[in-house]
Amino acid sequence: AYGSRHWHTQGVCRRRGLFTLGPWELHMGDPFGLFRVIHRYSDTRTLLVYPRVMHLPSLNLPRGAAPGTSRTSQRSVEPTVAASSVRDYVPGDALRRIHWRITAHRDSLMVREFDMEPSGNLWIVLDLDRRVQAGEGQESTEEYGVILAASLAAEMLRQNRAVGLVAFGQEPVFALPQRGQAQLWRLLHLLAGVSVGPDWPLARVLEEISPTLGRGLTLVVITPSLNPDWITPLLPLMRRGIAPAAILLDRVSFDGREADEPGSVTALRGLLAEQGVPSHVIRKGFPFRPLVRYKRRRVVYKVLRGTGRVVAMEVEEEV
Repeated sequence: AYGSRHWHTQGVCRRRGLFTLGPWELHMGDPFGLFRVIHRYSDTRTLLVYPRVMHLPSLNLPRGAAPGTSRTSQRSVEPTVAASSVRDYVPGDALRRIHWRITAHRDSLMVREFDMEPSGNLWIVLDLDRRVQAGEGQESTEEYGVILAASLAAEMLRQNRAVGLVAFGQEPVFALPQRGQAQLWRLLHLLAGVSVGPDWPLARVLEEISPTLGRGLTLVVITPSLNPDWITPLLPLMRRGIAPAAILLDRVSFDGREADEPGSVTALRGLLAEQGVPSHVIRKGFPFRPLVRYKRRRVVYKVLRGTGRVVAMEVEEEV
């Protein structure tokens, strides 16, 4: 009577998503079961669990061509921040491209030539078509795809590249490429809530976003689909200087059954290679290593042999 009791518990959040804690009920009574009291608390809290960011295998992603500063064999029709060479002026050249110092030195109009650089912008397209997914829970193509998208975004943002995300599932997600740590948290927030849906096969997604992608960038497709139809929408993108790559999730390894679609991962990789699209295969059981490791301390109780005495021990474990 007139006292208080405190109860503490802890756990490890292994599922991404937005969760609600509460409302609460406290059930109380006497040892003999003569009466029972229930206190109800309507207070709630929300908890957002981000997907885990992992170390990635070496992907060697291609880069599209866009105006910029690094040296390549292509020339840009637009001025960039650095000139690679000069040439004689020809009628039609913009006056702002004239290199006046060399013009004075040679006594002849000379204009700058600018390079194309490998573009830093990266689009990640995550396939969330329900019909092509396999596996269950954490060991599913959906969860592997989310982990790969989150980890790839984190890796590219650390390289100061702008990263955008397309994930059309239960709800369409479309995030324009940006740089910086704030963009990483934004993408993790979006990926925490995505789920598969029935209305967006990968080919349709690529056709839908094609007009908004621009030119000269990198596009990475993460998919378990074995249907080669989604390769066709990549071809016009490549003609616009977009460099695609694919991360293929091996469906058969996730459920042990042959897929409903014809073909195999090997055949699909062959078709992609014919079009000059690099690809990488991820199978169930891939040894993901967390980029950031967390440790916690907890108390465990052990019974001593012979005496039956129970002792409390503090242990540290990685989660």
